[in-house]
Amino acid sequence: MFIDTHCHLSIEDYEDIDKVILENREAGIDKIIISGCSYNSIIESLELSNKYEDIYVTIGFHPDQVQNITNDDIQFLKEKIKNKKVVGIGEIGLDYHYSKDFKDKQIQLFEEQLKIAEDLNLPVVIHSRD
Repeated sequence: MFIDTHCHLSIEDYEDIDKVILENREAGIDKIIISGCSYNSIIESLELSNKYEDIYVTIGFHPDQVQNITNDDIQFLKEKIKNKKVVGIGEIGLDYHYSKDFKDKQIQLFEEQLKIAEDLNLPVVIHSRD
């Protein structure tokens, strides 16, 4: 069995997601785990997982989202994690490549999401750059 454990399938990046999924199946990929890393991509990823039996998701807020995340977004994440197609938290972490201006906020968001994963005994997909 072959599983793509981390990909981003979004209408923002692909004109025909159905075709991408079909091509993966034809190439021998049995299951795909999509990372929903922003509010909109979490919704889109969950919709795809509901549409396709072989699609699963990890959800969480990428560090580049830190300026926009509110307590309501964290509650949204906690609610969406209950979906049976969610297999982990991610892609979460720290990214200081472009700027260190929000370093403390990134750390706080990362720790908060790690705590959610720990409480639910879910694996984590970590993004770490610079």
